[in-house]
Amino acid sequence: MQSSPIRPSAPASPLRFAVTALLLAALATSQACSTPPGADELAEARRRGRASYLANCAPCHGVDADGHGPQGELLDSQPRDYTDPQWRSAATRASVRAAIADGVSGTAMPAWDLLPEQEIDDLTTYVLSVAEQGPRVDGVD
Repeated sequence: MQSSPIRPSAPASPLRFAVTALLLAALATSQACSTPPGADELAEARRRGRASYLANCAPCHGVDADGHGPQGELLDSQPRDYTDPQWRSAATRASVRAAIADGVSGTAMPAWDLLPEQEIDDLTTYVLSVAEQGPRVDGVD
């Protein structure tokens, strides 16, 4: 079987080039002037996550997410301090989500697998944001 020769493509027409340049310029301008994609969704997930955190996690991890909740003081091991930048630099979305959904073996951290998937995702978003943005969220606190 013989392969067919590859033909070089025809040079781009000036009109095609101009249209492509205009589209690229419009795209660059719209991205530079708009809110990054997903920023509103992330902010809303953080708000929902903070509300769930206060209801479910603050008794052990503390209202300020620093590991000093009233029930946490009674535990054998200190609950995680989510404000710690060193912890945050090592944490991944997958590891935090797994800790919430499945609990952490050998610690008092229970599995929160009865929570809806969306709530676990929102908690994960919130917890991962604490070290950079602080624990408080407008509209929740």
